[in-house]
Amino acid sequence: MSTKLIFTLLGRHQYNITLLSQRGYYISLPLKQYNEKSRQPDTEELDIINKSKLPEEKVKNVVSEAEEVVVRKAPESYFSSSISYDKLVNKFVNCMMYDGKKSVSQKLMNDTFEKIKKLQLERYHKTKNAELELDPLKIFHVAMENAKPVLGTQTMKKKGKNFQVPYPLPENRRRFLAIKWFLTTARNRPGNSTPMSEKLSKEILDAYKNEGIVVQKKTDFHKKAELHRAFAHYRWW
Repeated sequence: MSTKLIFTLLGRHQYNITLLSQRGYYISLPLKQYNEKSRQPDTEELDIINKSKLPEEKVKNVVSEAEEVVVRKAPESYFSSSISYDKLVNKFVNCMMYDGKKSVSQKLMNDTFEKIKKLQLERYHKTKNAELELDPLKIFHVAMENAKPVLGTQTMKKKGKNFQVPYPLPENRRRFLAIKWFLTTARNRPGNSTPMSEKLSKEILDAYKNEGIVVQKKTDFHKKAELHRAFAHYRWW
């Protein structure tokens, strides 16, 4: 049989080199190399095969790692990347703001913290007490916790009469009442010439010691709820 050169593959069919050589066909070198490359397994296929042969524990770990997706969302519009940013301070500044002038209330809050720091440093130099708190942000948080009420009353109408029903306050209401009492007592302090930051700093320091008008308002609020505890069974929510 005469020798024949095969340089191309017809369609997608792959010819067996040994079969063609037995029948007397001459196989060119490029065709041999192409046939050898086509027989080599793909790396992706090998990875799939190896992963399918993993033990059950490793397969579970791979699945759990795939399921742990970190959800990232954009921050709020009021959020700041500053190291001194605090959510409670930002809420206090918003409640203190007048006519949308937030920069004025922010400056007032910074002056308040500065005066708290100065007063605490003066006490530290006089007493040399190492346990004295000097961080105004921590003092502010403790003062807010001391000023937050736990119980309150709500008016309910029963049988044509109004009753003051005591109930536990939610966190948002507790925070609002504490901020409101701080601002009203600081504004009502005597002395028109004294700045608001000085009045507010004194109120915060008094509440930090569990003293002052704000803490007294909280105790009065609790006493009112305790006086009307007989109507607590009217609460349905």
